[in-house]
Amino acid sequence: MKRSKEEDAIMSRIANLETELKRQNKLLEEERYRNAGIAIGDIVVSKGERFRVAEVKTFSYGSVWVVGNAKKKDGSWGTAPRRLYSDWMKEQA
Repeated sequence: MKRSKEEDAIMSRIANLETELKRQNKLLEEERYRNAGIAIGDIVVSKGERFRVAEVKTFSYGSVWVVGNAKKKDGSWGTAPRRLYSDWMKEQA
């Protein structure tokens, strides 16, 4: 069955709306990261240990979860990710 011009127009509008929705969601995510006060590469402390932030997850209700790499005894950073969730504090420089 061949599509009508109206059906093509509607499908085109839906595709444009989906593209705009993706763009707006990306902008929202970026704004939440800016408001979180934490970024990848920052140093945080959790339960007395230092971690380098590897991943940040923000939530609409304001919580920020962090995944970090622990600092080894030799001073280097590990590669194994540890989920710190919201149990962390940003280290003050």
